[in-house]
Amino acid sequence: MVATALAADQGAKGYRQMSDDKRDEHTTIVGDLPIGASSRTTGRTISEGEFMLLHNLMGAMTPLHANKHYMQSRPFGERILGGGIVLGLLAAGWAGSDLYRQLISDFGVRWTAALNIEGSFKKYIQPGDTLYMVYSIDDVRVSSTRPGQSIMTVGMRGENQHEEVCCLGTLKAMFDRPGLSSN
Repeated sequence: MVATALAADQGAKGYRQMSDDKRDEHTTIVGDLPIGASSRTTGRTISEGEFMLLHNLMGAMTPLHANKHYMQSRPFGERILGGGIVLGLLAAGWAGSDLYRQLISDFGVRWTAALNIEGSFKKYIQPGDTLYMVYSIDDVRVSSTRPGQSIMTVGMRGENQHEEVCCLGTLKAMFDRPGLSSN
């Protein structure tokens, strides 16, 4: 058996040596997870009432989001859903996706913490638009600081009813798989 294997460690510059025990833990805990798998939600139409409720709850009451008359003279022609709200809807929608449920039921994944959310906005969403959420498993690795825990990077994509990408993002979450840890 080879004594060591090279493995990238997030945050490290370059590579570090991975012990046989660590490599075995990686194979056991994350080796069978379906990296690259994806799912698309059935979508949700953002009604006028929901649009205003979300902005009121977030305190995002600028003319860009709350003044229909003002926005009629602006390039968008109508109010736009706040970017933070779009990203929040994408992140929250992950827990309702088929892929999320499959990871729990078929692979025994147990979520323990959200670690990071990042996003970029490509197109606006307005009242009456339908938001479809697409999720993919982009990366999985064993945590270098939390024994028995692993980190999954979930790709998030928000599309409108015309299949135009409105938002791209990633969600990093920590999880374990009871009974599979070598620690």
